[in-house]
Amino acid sequence: MSGQLDQWAEGFIAEVDGVWSKYPTLDAGYAVFYSPVTFNPDLMIVGFNPGGNSSSFVREKAMKLPDQHEYIQEDYLIAKKMRALFENIGKLNVLKASVKTNLIFFRSPSAQAWAHVDPTARLELEEFCGTKIKEMVTKLKPKVILAEGIETYERLKVLFCPSITEEAVVSKKRRVFISAKSSECTLLGIIHPTGSRISSSDWELIRDNLKRSLSEERI
Repeated sequence: MSGQLDQWAEGFIAEVDGVWSKYPTLDAGYAVFYSPVTFNPDLMIVGFNPGGNSSSFVREKAMKLPDQHEYIQEDYLIAKKMRALFENIGKLNVLKASVKTNLIFFRSPSAQAWAHVDPTARLELEEFCGTKIKEMVTKLKPKVILAEGIETYERLKVLFCPSITEEAVVSKKRRVFISAKSSECTLLGIIHPTGSRISSSDWELIRDNLKRSLSEERI
């Protein structure tokens, strides 16, 4: 299965590359997988889109499947935050075995910058990415999907399980953790780990509820 999955994933990346090449203004590039690809992983982590600009993009690297999980190997901010989160709940092995990707594969310096991409192009690319992320989830069949950021969670909910009942953990009038489950979908969302206003008490709520939710799924 590993060889077949790798072939599928390489074809998936090639399709993203082909779409990206049709939009010359998107010189910041793209990123698809941040980890090896496995079938039926306990956890799939989905961010909003890759950060950075054209200096962050090496096309030859982007077209290759990673040998190791970047969140384990690298020290950029979100990798360190997520590694610390999973270490603190005793689930670093779950992070290491997870599949990491993004809802939008195309790079921008920030989510706000993505919102300023030409509207016609942005809608075309988001529709393409929505179709492809559905394909990815259908192919890999993760047990749990964890969204990095509440906006990412909301978009994934629309794609995969719009009618399920959610349980939200609120701190200072904002949701820091959300859990939603149906027979087809288990979706978790956390406030974006690199947010500047996350207090130690917020992190405690995120840690406790993430640990509980993963344990309920026998992860």
